[in-house]
Amino acid sequence: MNIIILDDIATDRVILIHFLKRFFKEQGITTQYTITEYESGEDFFADDSTVDCDVIFIDYYMHEMSGMDVAKKIRKRGENVPIFFTTSCPDYAIESFLVKASGYLLKPCKYEEFEQLLLFCDSFKSMIESIINRGEKEKLASDVAEYFRSKYSLDELKALSIGGAYDDL
Repeated sequence: MNIIILDDIATDRVILIHFLKRFFKEQGITTQYTITEYESGEDFFADDSTVDCDVIFIDYYMHEMSGMDVAKKIRKRGENVPIFFTTSCPDYAIESFLVKASGYLLKPCKYEEFEQLLLFCDSFKSMIESIINRGEKEKLASDVAEYFRSKYSLDELKALSIGGAYDDL
């Protein structure tokens, strides 16, 4: 799994990296992943390897090229990668849907907010499917099912209606 963090503030990138590592550990996701950091949209687009990524976290406010400009350019390239905006201002949350953003986190965010965003968005489910397609289906499915069973009641799981994943409970 290839994860991109695009933010001009180093401490914000470090926080996201910490959140991601904690999230994968708590979910029992053991697949190999890489996290690549970029300080600007220009640096991101200068790297040809960014085409092959599974999820991108983008700060909205950056120098020269905004996070929205980066997202628009990603979509213009035809990429359907999940994009999560991270920003200190709620003003652009609605606009983020124009580029089919998977989520919008307000800084500073707490780990619990980050976790909830990933657990309840379609992009997270897409990331899980991507991992499953890479050969860890049985272990991952078991780990994810166990995690949800430990956090939610059967009625809550059925109400979530996660692609029929809990129809056989």
